Amino acid sequence: MTKRPEYDRFMKIINNNGGLPIDNDDLAAEAIKEAVLDMGFDPIWATKILLTALDKVNAEFDRPDHKAVDLFTQHMASRPDTGPTSSKLEPCDG
Repeated sequence: MTKRPEYDRFMKIINNNGGLPIDNDDLAAEAIKEAVLDMGFDPIWATKILLTALDKVNAEFDRPDHKAVDLFTQHMASRPDTGPTSSKLEPCDG
């Protein structure tokens, strides 16, 4: 199996920083973007997974403000391509 260029870009960031760079949000976001693209998942699915992860982090630190996640979830539920009838927004149990 041939490595994809997205994987190479992801690994370069990881190797150069010893993992995700916690002091550079833009670079960390770029690395995550490359990883998602390398896996071949569509952007709607990736956004749902990242928001679910954010929600879990907030819960872990007992941070009650989940407003951004809730607003995005409501927005996605209102769209015809990602709404309740779409299989893309099935709950993810992790």
